[in-house]
Amino acid sequence: MATVTEHPPSTQKCDPKAQSLPEGQGFSGRNKKIWRAALGLFLALGLLTSCALVSGFLYFYNETKQYEFGILRTMNDPQRVSELPPEAFPFLHGKKPQILGLDEFPEDLHNALIAREDSRFYAHHGVDFQGVARAILRNLEERKIREGAGTITMQVARTAYGFQARTFRRKLIETMLALRIEQHFSKKEIIAIYMNWVFLGMDNHGFARASQAYFNKPATSLALGESAILVGMLRAPNRLDPVRHPEAALQERDMVLHRMVHEGLLAEAEAKAEMQLPLTSRGPR
Repeated sequence: MATVTEHPPSTQKCDPKAQSLPEGQGFSGRNKKIWRAALGLFLALGLLTSCALVSGFLYFYNETKQYEFGILRTMNDPQRVSELPPEAFPFLHGKKPQILGLDEFPEDLHNALIAREDSRFYAHHGVDFQGVARAILRNLEERKIREGAGTITMQVARTAYGFQARTFRRKLIETMLALRIEQHFSKKEIIAIYMNWVFLGMDNHGFARASQAYFNKPATSLALGESAILVGMLRAPNRLDPVRHPEAALQERDMVLHRMVHEGLLAEAEAKAEMQLPLTSRGPR
């Protein structure tokens, strides 16, 4: 009878390294190649985007050089404004404004304006990029151009050079102009131009004219509530006219006062007390 020889089980272990595929042939190798390709594409797109942004910035910045700053200097010069005819200011609708220095306006008026229109005015350099980002998202969502993120400096550019069309091109030129204006004018000069020339309904330009028209008093004598009413009119001067639409004007006044409290420019108790006061001082129209 044949003898069957039993062999003990093999104790040799499989070597994973011996069975692995050559480098670059396995799953991890393919992943590395994909990641390298994706990284290269990402860097290339980033470089192209950066070049496009820089080129666009330089193009529109150079476009603004056709707008001279002489008009802005004139707008801050009371003697020149009084000497020149209204036709010298093509953006003017009505009477020429009464030009005051920034220090002649009440502090409450200044603070109300900052709180409502441009709370970061003294921090940015003409453009509030945080606000711009929010406005771009809102415009994309609504698929139309809205007025938004317009700093006081941008509004000065819009007024002085008569920008009207609501297009991205106009907005970009306005933005570049604001950056240039901030390089040549102080914050004090810029906000003085705004306060003297901003449109405030009917034929009133500037807070000095508006104060006489709506409250029959000089701007230097404006009370807190009156200052808030005039600042509130900026969003819709005719609809928020305190003479023809007193209730709407008072609602806007309260919103401005709330903004002042929020920005730390007014005590809450003072704001609440002011909100209880009726609108009694009205000038002749």
